[in-house]
Amino acid sequence: MGYKFPKYKMNNGLFGPTSENNYYKPIYYHNKNAVNNSNKSKWILKDGEQYEVFRLSDEGKWKCDENDGLFSILMNGNEILGQNEERIAFFRTPQNISDPWHGFPIYSSDFEPSAKLIDKWFDDKIIDERMRIKILKGDI
Repeated sequence: MGYKFPKYKMNNGLFGPTSENNYYKPIYYHNKNAVNNSNKSKWILKDGEQYEVFRLSDEGKWKCDENDGLFSILMNGNEILGQNEERIAFFRTPQNISDPWHGFPIYSSDFEPSAKLIDKWFDDKIIDERMRIKILKGDI
């Protein structure tokens, strides 16, 4: 891992708030120690590191209206987030505005971040052109 994750403490089972006033709650079945479930991807990250991935997406406003959620990526996709080498994370918008968010690692072919979001990442220098093309093709 090359990303320098800050240390965060959980408070009453939640991390946060972000500067957008949102909270994150790690979900046990997405954690690396959970029983294997072929329908659930698993993080390789600790709970506080998951929060950092969420915080970046929330504060960066990396929203995708087509999928009704936030996407995140670290270090031009060079940081592996999931046990199956997933490099992108997805955080579905909670049904209630007061509910905490949760997320999980994905492949770009699973949820397909919008071209608008991918262009935002490119314009903001979150990803380079090579990674932009890979994400658009669903190859990462």
